[in-house]
Amino acid sequence: MTGSARLQIRDLSVRLPSGSEREFALEGIDLDLHADEILCVVGESGSGKSMLARAIMGLLPSPDLFTRTGEIHFEGQDLLSVSDDAMRELRGNLIAMIFQEPMTALNPLMTIGRQIDEVLRVHTGLTARLRRDKVHAILRDVHLPDPQAIYAAYPHQLSGGQRQRAMIAMALVLEPRVIIADEPTTALDVTTQAQILKLIAEIQRKHHTGVLFITHDFGVVAEIADRIAVMRSGNLLEVGPAKDILYRPQHAYTRALIEAVPSLTPTAARTGAYGATVLQAAGLGKTFSSGSSLFGSQRKVVAVDDIALSLKRGETLGIVGESGSGKSTLARLVIRLLEADKGSVTLDGEDFLALSGRQLRGQRRRIQMVFQDPFASLNPRYKVRQIITEGMILQGASKAEADARLADLLDLVSLDPSAAERFPHQFSGGQRQRIGIARALALDPEVLIADEPVSALDVSVQDQVLKLLADIRDRLQLAMLFITHDLCVAAQICDRIAVMRHGRIVEHGPAADIIENPADPYTQSLFKSIPGRAWISAKPGRDTSAPQP
Repeated sequence: MTGSARLQIRDLSVRLPSGSEREFALEGIDLDLHADEILCVVGESGSGKSMLARAIMGLLPSPDLFTRTGEIHFEGQDLLSVSDDAMRELRGNLIAMIFQEPMTALNPLMTIGRQIDEVLRVHTGLTARLRRDKVHAILRDVHLPDPQAIYAAYPHQLSGGQRQRAMIAMALVLEPRVIIADEPTTALDVTTQAQILKLIAEIQRKHHTGVLFITHDFGVVAEIADRIAVMRSGNLLEVGPAKDILYRPQHAYTRALIEAVPSLTPTAARTGAYGATVLQAAGLGKTFSSGSSLFGSQRKVVAVDDIALSLKRGETLGIVGESGSGKSTLARLVIRLLEADKGSVTLDGEDFLALSGRQLRGQRRRIQMVFQDPFASLNPRYKVRQIITEGMILQGASKAEADARLADLLDLVSLDPSAAERFPHQFSGGQRQRIGIARALALDPEVLIADEPVSALDVSVQDQVLKLLADIRDRLQLAMLFITHDLCVAAQICDRIAVMRHGRIVEHGPAADIIENPADPYTQSLFKSIPGRAWISAKPGRDTSAPQP
């Protein structure tokens, strides 16, 4: 092993409240984290990964969850038996955590500098000047541009990658011996993700830190892990060196997870699967303005610039690119959730952008959208019945007609009829996305826009939803505009791919051509940035019982 054990977890069990679907959130966990290593904990949602992190940090939501048995030893101390004051001293000082979503973890009312300074003020006796110097130094260490400007900036003024770097800086400023990173790259595009992973590995080597890295992304695991621990339903199924788990997994569940990881092998061309052109966009543009123009300080950002695209019935066009490339803005322009500054969108030859408000209400059913976050896009006060049938009733269907259609839609997305009488919070993430798909299909659209529909899902659920979307597309001859930053996902479902950067399409063609022979340097850089690309490329058809490559 590369270093002494920083954390020793023995027989850890955390009981769930009575009435839960299982008795324990964690059951009999035995795990070590060593200095100078990155231990990746993988598993689906509900496997207990984040609960393990919270137990180590002393952040279990008491009294609903409590430790029934076990010990967590950190440098000779059992973290489960130390006082609250002692735990507060350890937390942030010797054991730090990087959270999944920095925008919710950072205080929106405080500048980045003040938030990092607060950590130093609470845990050290440094003067204000020395604290400020140390904050600037750590901002430089995490490769943030212009540390002085970042110090004075608020979280909303930074990009997603910059916010995550600021969160990492806050976790590292006291040079902790253990870092727990809970899905820190899940919402990031591939280039930002690659930068963050490189940064975490660099800092881990520099400070001889033990890193517990929680993720469901096997590409990330292949890129960064020294060892891997696989969890399911609160149990630890197997632990071992990364190469053993990735190339010779022993447990059937691990093999199933790896099999579900999307590959970079594009889907076979579906000759003859397409119908007539249903959607065309030409010269589409959108510019956003911010600030005041009174003294000439107004800032303009061209989000979409002269976009042209076409889409046939039964075809999937993927729009890929980094955050801020204009993908989602383009989708919202096409469906008229945003109004374009210029250009046209024609639907079966009719100018969709020229429709008046009354006309648009009648025609909107023809283009529907599946959103990235199904929980945020579903009304939590409505049962599934109302969520799915509301649009049909507003478009003139009777309640009896809507209810009859509801049964067909639930069957189409493989949900039990009893789902109609439940609320969104009573479903898993994958099931909620199925509800979102059923709602979008309720009005028999000709075009379906899917905006990052699987980015927040586990690999196995992601695989199921992608297969469902492809099956529905083929059965209903739907035209689909598929927005994603995940090139592996695009390879699995897209017939053509358009690559966007700074609001423009830089490359466009059949999926196989873009994936196998990208021509534009930007597209090439996207593929080079895919975490675990070598392992993902080798994965299809691999014999896991064969000798390690």
